[in-house]
Order: sequence, then C-alpha cells, then structure tokens
Amino acid sequence: MTTPLRLRVFLASPGDVSNERALAREVLGQLPYDPLLRGKVEFEIVAWDQPGAGVPMLATMTPQAAIEAGLPKPSDCDIVVVILWSRMGTPLPDEYRKPDGTPYLSGTEWEYLDALAAAERSGKPVVLVYRRTEKCLLDQDDSAYEEKRTQYQRVKTFFAAFRNPDGSIRRGCNEYATPDDFRQQLDQHLRDIVAKRLADHDASVSSAPPLARSHSSRVMLLYSPAG
Repeated sequence: MTTPLRLRVFLASPGDVSNERALAREVLGQLPYDPLLRGKVEFEIVAWDQPGAGVPMLATMTPQAAIEAGLPKPSDCDIVVVILWSRMGTPLPDEYRKPDGTPYLSGTEWEYLDALAAAERSGKPVVLVYRRTEKCLLDQDDSAYEEKRTQYQRVKTFFAAFRNPDGSIRRGCNEYATPDDFRQQLDQHLRDIVAKRLADHDASVSSAPPLARSHSSRVMLLYSPAG
C-alpha cells in the first residue's frame, strides 16, 4: 500500500481577499480527488479561520499570539500561500519587531517573513506570493479614506522589497486580475509542486531498504485515518 504524500498548506492574507481564501480552500479540497492524484496526496489547511479548526481569540492574548499558540507556524508547513490586494492587515503590537528593530507591517508580513527565512535556510516551505492587480478605487469622501490609503501604501512598501535598488527583480510574485484568475494559477502551481514532491517521495520510498518499506506500510495501516 502506497503512503499518500501529506502536505501542510498555510494561508496568509488580510481580510480583503476573502474570496481568494475560499477559492484556495476549494482548490485544496478538490485536488486530492483528481483522477491522477487520487490516493497520492493529502492536504492539511492551516488558517486562523479554517472551518472546524479555528483558533479561539482569548481576552488575555493578542490575536497574533493566539494564532501562534493555536496553529503551526508558516515555517512548520510545506507550502505557504500569501495573498494581497489593497490591505496589508492589522499592525502587530510593539513587542513584535523584525531583527533590525523595525515593526512588522502586519501579521501577514510576519507570516511571510517567517516562511521566507525558513525557506532560505532549509529550502522549506515553498512560498507562493499572489498579488491582485485589479484597481482599488478609493473615495476621498469615505470616512475610512485615510486608513484605506495607508493600507494600500503598506502593500506597495511590502512589494517594493521584491526589487533590488537598480530595479531588477529580487523575488518572484504571481500577479492576477480577478479571483477566478487566482484560482486557475493556484491550481496549476499546486499541481506542479505536488508532481515534483511526488517524484521525490516515490524515489525516496523506492530507494529505502525492503524492511524499511515494509515497516512504513505497516505504520500506515495502523494509523491511517481513512475508514
């Protein structure tokens, strides 16, 4: 019996891309049932708002501290999906500081940088950043105009770090126009990642000594949640 490849996927984003978060869950829920992937891969979604696995927000803790205490960190996952459009998100309390002493722009930036540091150190997780390019129109008569403008400026500051001072590209970003475009991109990107991971997974299993492969199969039979 072949052990399915289990991948933990962290969703990081502020609240203005709720449609994309729902679509990401949809893609992750459907991919394991694709005829080419059935029985080969399983996804565990890590998200503060994941249905049935949400994080309680305690009065004694900040929301970010509650999320850190209740969920695996992005750096503990296999894939981290970061989605941004017009908002960077809520600023973190002052005790959260980058190594250089500057504040994080938001919890989303903290999650991204946690994943990025681990990826640069060990090659894991895979970090996918998506940016919605659809125009974000601001109404100057809106009472929340200044806050929205500040949020959008923070997004621009975040992405400015994706280029070197000479304008050359430093980090990759996947741009999309609409939520449906995001869905199509994420579906294809996950398929590419899974295909590579499955190839590595199969190679490691086939190269293992027969006794180790046999033991792996027995453990799967004993502990598999499948009914």
